[in-house]
Amino acid sequence: MTQIFNTNFEVSRRILLLLSAFDRDLDIDIISVLDLIVTYSKNYDLGDENLHGDNKLSFSEITARRQLISHALKDLAFKNLLDVVVSANGFIYKINKKGLALCESMTSIYSVEYLREAKKLNEKLSDKTNQQIINYANKYNTKRRIKYE
Repeated sequence: MTQIFNTNFEVSRRILLLLSAFDRDLDIDIISVLDLIVTYSKNYDLGDENLHGDNKLSFSEITARRQLISHALKDLAFKNLLDVVVSANGFIYKINKKGLALCESMTSIYSVEYLREAKKLNEKLSDKTNQQIINYANKYNTKRRIKYE
């Protein structure tokens, strides 16, 4: 069976767009959380619509999404589309010129909408630490879980 959604190709492109929108150090955990929020921004009261459609269980995707993102980050580093920096807290990922050039070539409606949502999210969260963003997502996910049960 051919996988349509969340392929390494799709996840890699989302990561590059996300990294191009954020001007801060991002580790795998914050990339995973930010990608979830961008694709389901309406569920987090941060956007008008969910790029991946309405889904009551969107918060449950974080574990699977992190694994997909881990594979995509390795692939992007191997293809020299991002730089990996070792920090005291682990690996930090930064988009490089080659990755930015690829982002500029992405013109699909989805890519444009994803980048737009990522930039809006960056503006709204620019004064928050990575830990504050993760705490917000966890708190919001718990709130949504209780609401749906």
